[in-house]
Amino acid sequence: SSSRQIAWKTGTSFGFRDAWAVGLTPEYVVAVWVGNASGEGRPGIVGGTAAGPILFELFNLLPATSRLQIPYDDLIEQETCSQSGERASSFCPNPVVTLIPNTVKKTFACPYHKLIHLSSDGLYRTSI
Repeated sequence: SSSRQIAWKTGTSFGFRDAWAVGLTPEYVVAVWVGNASGEGRPGIVGGTAAGPILFELFNLLPATSRLQIPYDDLIEQETCSQSGERASSFCPNPVVTLIPNTVKKTFACPYHKLIHLSSDGLYRTSI
């Protein structure tokens, strides 16, 4: 049992070869696998009783207030299309500023918002 709220799931593979548990909080993701490296089954090995207790024990060992620090020195601001998530073009409505890694050399502009020329009655697409 853990003192923090954890979203978790356990599982057992066919033939009792693998027992696993995965849990997450806003700060951490923890996965536990229990089994034989040879793949040989072990009757009675079940995720909830074999891997689950280990999962909660690991969460109890982790610092409770250790939120990950955002590495601002390694990030740059970029206008992003609020609908596609791609780099905003001049045609994107309501772009938002997003932090991206400064190591990203080139990102693609939003392919969905484009300037399209229409006939004066608005019925036909034209080229200029």
